[in-house]
Amino acid sequence: MHKLAPSERRVWYRRKRNIARLGIALIWLIGTLAVLAEYTGDVRSHFLIFLGGYCGVLIFLSYFYFYMANYIRRTANNRMGWFRFFPLVFIGFLALYALIMIGGVLADIARGPVFKEAEIVSKWNPKRGGDRIKTGDGKEYELSGHHINVEKGRTYRLKVLEHTNIVLDATELSR
Repeated sequence: MHKLAPSERRVWYRRKRNIARLGIALIWLIGTLAVLAEYTGDVRSHFLIFLGGYCGVLIFLSYFYFYMANYIRRTANNRMGWFRFFPLVFIGFLALYALIMIGGVLADIARGPVFKEAEIVSKWNPKRGGDRIKTGDGKEYELSGHHINVEKGRTYRLKVLEHTNIVLDATELSR
């Protein structure tokens, strides 16, 4: 049976960390090509920003994760016990969040924007991010820009990205 050589002697494209980074870059490339082929305008820009941002975060975390793993392996300090692996677990949870968000963006890319009719129950402006609204069915969405004007208590036809919870456009329905 063929045994793998230690990572220092392996060719660069056979190292686990580089395979993970190539996978992330491949997800970004395929997603970008799908967005460029399918969508235009505001929808395209939102998809490209989300996809590029989350893939960039994953690549950064991969460098940081493998740096910390090598640091822990080099400093075989047993005084801290299992606690020395806490940074790796924390970075793993951060990467898991970014993977879940990439999954939501890829699901939105596959499905596209969805049109919903909903009554606006509340609208507020948090200190961070854009304006947020809550609809009659209990879902919360973020407004994609200041060009979307909605008022509390009225019914709108919303163009939303369902998994990333972004409202792209809103037109008021007459009663």
